[in-house]
Amino acid sequence: MPPLVCELTAHARAKEAVLYGHLLHDERARSRVVEALQELERIRAALTDLELLPAGDDKWPSRLAALADAVRNHFRVEKVELLAIARQALSKAQATELAASYLAERTRIKADLSCFAESR
Repeated sequence: MPPLVCELTAHARAKEAVLYGHLLHDERARSRVVEALQELERIRAALTDLELLPAGDDKWPSRLAALADAVRNHFRVEKVELLAIARQALSKAQATELAASYLAERTRIKADLSCFAESR
């Protein structure tokens, strides 16, 4: 697994487990969290599709560009919409605790991914 894929995977899984898992219980955020989870699933599928393309395939540049657009859009919408809801739904203490939990979970996931073990 390439390092970029590993980084995106660790980020997405930790975010799903920690932030999205918490915000699913908030009525204001639930529908946006479900949409974000669907977006992440489409991004994962695009990553897999890209990884399965043979080296030198003519489709590679356009699929990479589409993936980059999807990731940028996900982060933009998340920042504007979901994190705005999170700021309203979470106290400062909760936000700090979730941030620490996210970092710990991302670190744990990275350690579990074979690509990070191989690069050490």
